[in-house]
Amino acid sequence: MVFLYEVQRSRDPDDDIFLACALEGNADYLVSGNSHLLEIKYYYGTQIVSPRQFLDILET
Repeated sequence: MVFLYEVQRSRDPDDDIFLACALEGNADYLVSGNSHLLEIKYYYGTQIVSPRQFLDILET
């Protein structure tokens, strides 16, 4: 897979692909249980949330 964006943001380089996907897809949310991603909280307009947080967002 070829991405337009190269991301080097997470403490775990294997997680950067998820940030690149969110960026390329112009995602509002990235839902993850991964602590390295959750500690970032926001990445270029994408809010990074846990599954529980996302369910709470959907219920409001």
